[in-house]
Amino acid sequence: MKKLFTILCAVILTISLSAQTEAGTFYMSLGNAYSPVNQSNYLFNNQGMSFGNEWITGITIDGDDDDDNGNDYWDKDQKDKTSSFNLGGQFGYFITNGLLTGIGIEYGSFSNMTYNESDWDGDGLDEEITYKQKVNSLAFSPFVKYYVSLGQNALFISSSYTFGTMNSSWEEEVDYSSQQNYEDDDEGEPYKTSRLQFGSGMAFFLTESISLEPSVNYALNTYTQEQEVYIGDTGPPDYTSIYDDQERKTSTNAFYFKIAASMYF
Repeated sequence: MKKLFTILCAVILTISLSAQTEAGTFYMSLGNAYSPVNQSNYLFNNQGMSFGNEWITGITIDGDDDDDNGNDYWDKDQKDKTSSFNLGGQFGYFITNGLLTGIGIEYGSFSNMTYNESDWDGDGLDEEITYKQKVNSLAFSPFVKYYVSLGQNALFISSSYTFGTMNSSWEEEVDYSSQQNYEDDDEGEPYKTSRLQFGSGMAFFLTESISLEPSVNYALNTYTQEQEVYIGDTGPPDYTSIYDDQERKTSTNAFYFKIAASMYF
C-alpha cells in the first residue's frame, strides 16, 4: 500500500510539472539581467535585478589618511557618488513539451558625479568643479530553453543571443571665483553590444506556477564603437591635427551565476 501511494504521488508530481512546461504554456521571468555599462573605457556587467548608490566618504592607504607630504588622500570638500540600476526580464512560450522560446529585455543605467574644490586659477580662492557621467544600455535577447523533468523540479539548458546599444554622455562645470564660469557637455559614440550565452540550471517549483531558477552561465561578449583616432599632424606651418575614423572592438568572456524568479501560466 505504501509503495502504491508513493508511486501515485510521483505520478501526480510528474503530471503537475509536465503541465507547467507543456506546449501552449506562457512563461515570464524577472532577474535575468546582464547589463554592461562603461566608465572611462572600463567595462562592467551586472547580473540579476539590482539598484543602489555608492559614495566615497574617505580613502586610506595602509592605514594612513595622508601621504608622506601630509596631503590628505581624500578631502572633505570632495564628493564622488555612483548609482546604478539594472533590470532584466524574459517572456516566452512553450512551442512543444519542455521546449521554451522567447525574448529577453535588459536595461541598465549608470551615473557618476564628482565634486571638488580647488584653486585652479591661482587667485587664492577655490573653484567648484563638478563632473557628471551617465551611461544607459538597452538590449534584446532571443533565447531557447529546454526542461527535463526531475520529480517536482526540472533541469534546464539554455542559450541566447543578445544585441543592443550602450550610450554615454557627460557634463563638466567649473564655478570660478574671479572669472566667467565654464560649462561643457558632450555625448560619446554609442557602443554596439552583442553576446552569445550558454547556461544550465535547475527550476525549483515553489508552487504549481512559480519557480526559482539558479543557473551557471558562460558568455562571449563583443563591444564595438566608432572612434576618431589621432594619427598625426600636417607639420609646419599649421600643424593641423589629422584623425582617422576607426572601429574599436572589445571582446570579453564571462563565467557567472544568476538566479531568476519565474512564472508559468
